[in-house]
Amino acid sequence: METDLDSTERNRGIMAAVHRNCWSGVGRMMMFLMGVVTPIINFAFAFTGLPLADDLWQDGRPATYAAIMASYPAVLVVYPLLVHSMISLTLVLWDRLRFGKFVAVRFGLYTGVPLALQFHVIVFFPDALRLLDSLILVGLAAVGIAVSGFGFVIATFVLNSALFAKNGSTDSPPSRGTIAARIVFVVILIAIVTGGAGIFVVAPMLLGTCWCMGIYSYTSALVWSENRSKQFGLVWFLGTISWVGVYFAALRNSIQLAILEYQKLPTEPQPTCYICTAAANGHRRFVGRFTDSSVSFPANRQLQWIKCGEFAVRAISPTVHRRLRLIYDRIGPPAARLLRHPLAADAAYVLLKPIEITVLLVLTLLRVSPSLVHRLYRSDSQ
Repeated sequence: METDLDSTERNRGIMAAVHRNCWSGVGRMMMFLMGVVTPIINFAFAFTGLPLADDLWQDGRPATYAAIMASYPAVLVVYPLLVHSMISLTLVLWDRLRFGKFVAVRFGLYTGVPLALQFHVIVFFPDALRLLDSLILVGLAAVGIAVSGFGFVIATFVLNSALFAKNGSTDSPPSRGTIAARIVFVVILIAIVTGGAGIFVVAPMLLGTCWCMGIYSYTSALVWSENRSKQFGLVWFLGTISWVGVYFAALRNSIQLAILEYQKLPTEPQPTCYICTAAANGHRRFVGRFTDSSVSFPANRQLQWIKCGEFAVRAISPTVHRRLRLIYDRIGPPAARLLRHPLAADAAYVLLKPIEITVLLVLTLLRVSPSLVHRLYRSDSQ
């Protein structure tokens, strides 16, 4: 029968194995990539401006506020804190025992935890609220994703096993050629699972904030435990007070900048429909464009048929329609911005022809009258 002492020893053995795994060369490399490199890439994109600046308007949706909070200039005021956290993590990963004893480095690590949580909320909650339509479901999903922040532990186990399987220990690594071949194999496998380039897009966007939260929490707890005797003193007290003031001042200024940017947005939605843009910017005779006083944008036969197809999908399966619409709302606006030239809009019109023909055939089989379809976006029955 297992005693409490045996259980404690077993738990210590498990934690020691986890620590050896995470602090191996592969583990530290992964923590550097996900805790330093990925945030730099993501915030470099954020610094260029709003990702959908042409499509945002004052609609009051949380997703709009989130997009502004995660983009320049609102995000600029927290950049010093981000840089401090990433430099501290880099130093600790390089030599934990040497740099972990410095108060400035420890504060940098601790700062990374609330920052990761802050951007996790900004990135995850608005779209999740739209997708799940329930605050309770959003909360449960957020907890699940936050817990998955420690998925880097599992990932390092997998990579260590893949790289050092023949040796059985990370203490005697195989040749560099063998390691390179196994890394290529792992990358190809992940690329197949995530759909090609998805390994570079899906992983940073979906796992970036929660993995950062796990990485900074793990390294913070580790450094805290190793410097516990140095945590309470005058320098520590003054540093804590200063840190709280700086963090909340940065958060307050970020919110104020976001409000100012929100007030600059148009008060009406902008035409961002991919199909509408193809009809509006293409050559009139080629795309069959027409205008009507009942709508504020040009239309054509293609738009009429595809919109009727959307109505049919929504009537048959509202769930499928909602999910398809979410995908279209993500892809459509950026694609529409590429159709400024008439020739590009003509090409988009041609590419949409198979969808138009498919919808036409299906609706014809369902005995939908073409005259009803042609009334869409018209104030009369012509």
